[in-house]
Amino acid sequence: MIPLRWTKFSRVVALLAGSLILACASAVSTHKPLPCRDQFELGKQKFEQKKYLQAVEEFKLFLFNCPGASMVDTAQYFLAMSYYQDGDYPTAAGEFRKLLSSFPTSEFADHALLMLGLSDYEQSPKAELDQTYTLQALEHFQDFLDIYPSSPLLPEVRKYIQACRDKLAEKGFKNGRLYIRLKYYDACRVYLTEVLDKYPDSKWAAQAQFLMAESYRLESQKEKALAEYQKVLDNFKDNKLSDQSRKWIEELKESQVKKD
Repeated sequence: MIPLRWTKFSRVVALLAGSLILACASAVSTHKPLPCRDQFELGKQKFEQKKYLQAVEEFKLFLFNCPGASMVDTAQYFLAMSYYQDGDYPTAAGEFRKLLSSFPTSEFADHALLMLGLSDYEQSPKAELDQTYTLQALEHFQDFLDIYPSSPLLPEVRKYIQACRDKLAEKGFKNGRLYIRLKYYDACRVYLTEVLDKYPDSKWAAQAQFLMAESYRLESQKEKALAEYQKVLDNFKDNKLSDQSRKWIEELKESQVKKD
């Protein structure tokens, strides 16, 4: 036989549990989704207030509750931008990709492709480290030139293309400089040749050309050194390395005359 006190206790527990369930059910039933327009405006308001995490939640609610609304692509764009502005670049990249794949004709498509490139660019580490993200960003920016040749965003895209190219050139130059310090001249020239062939318009090209000449001079290959120093003078006339190249050309020619 169950003691009376346990029977009373069980009834109390049952009553409390029932009250809790009813309260939750009541809360759920009274919390109706906002109209789509209001939900969208709430997300945009949070975005403009720079409350990006809150904006994310509001735009996600909109996309879940209003999949057929006319502003779906706009909400998707602002969702991606909210992640980007909050510094969550990997998630932002995924959301920009979603916009481009689901709404390729959206008025935000060109800006989404730019932002996809920037999301990868922002994840790119300093030049000495792996440059996978820089290469990905460069690919997105170059795709932009092909897909949106008349976009008003072209100047911005070209600016970041050059920034990516400069960073990749910097990596090649610094690799070359490391190997020349180690006296691995052939390895040094592999990296410097890549910089000069792929990124001749980068801000590292003149230094790469000068270092190429240095590698031959330090290896006592005077004829090749002279030819490479001359390229500094011919291709980078206004660079500060021109004067140093000219001095080495004079010294190398003098040493050849004395030798003869």
